[in-house]
Amino acid sequence: MKQFDIVRYESTFGLVIESDLIPKERWVLVAPLIRNLPRAGALNPVIPVAGIDHVLHIRSMASVRRDALEDTGENVIDSRDAVIRAVDFLICGI
Repeated sequence: MKQFDIVRYESTFGLVIESDLIPKERWVLVAPLIRNLPRAGALNPVIPVAGIDHVLHIRSMASVRRDALEDTGENVIDSRDAVIRAVDFLICGI
């Protein structure tokens, strides 16, 4: 499981936010990807999952046990800049 991988947690898709440079532990930082969520500009970028647009709900990111996540095999490294902007906006307001 790597940064920008799409994972499934129960019935929800999520995006691994945590850097690959951080030593692996039982927990990993994940933000949910939700269909039909109203967007708040840069705070909630649209991320395609299996060809369907989902909204990154960065304010709900949380640490989740790795063994509770299912790897989908998808990675959205192409959305890296939008994800980093969302994290920066959440923390710094810019």
